[in-house]
Amino acid sequence: MPELSNGCLFCGGNADEPNHAAHCDGRQGQVEATIPDEPTIAYEPLGHVRTSDPDTSHEAASINELGKKTQCRMIYGIINARILGATCAEIVTATGWEHQSVSRRITDICQQGFVRDSGTRRPNPRSGRRQIVWVAVAS
Repeated sequence: MPELSNGCLFCGGNADEPNHAAHCDGRQGQVEATIPDEPTIAYEPLGHVRTSDPDTSHEAASINELGKKTQCRMIYGIINARILGATCAEIVTATGWEHQSVSRRITDICQQGFVRDSGTRRPNPRSGRRQIVWVAVAS
């Protein structure tokens, strides 16, 4: 099971370096400051594509492990930073990623016990439908 490295999500540098946030070229310092102890998140390969599936399915399944790690770390950071948790739509807004990518990564980190359904629901701003509010699991 691969472990998360402490690579910066934005600049690719070592996030453990002293004063990394001061010289990072992105929002990373803000995100890392909200994650007290980053979890080790495992990933399962997306090997669920048949040879007969369309080329778009193969492209969708080709996200590399680093990409999944980055997405999971970022989503965990967003959820952990919000006292009232975050919905999938809120994470989509914060990251600019597609809903399908965000919901899949939430499923990954939920199954591993890093986030959980808070029991609270908030309306999706576009549809008005209620969404799960995800919260970080206290360690």
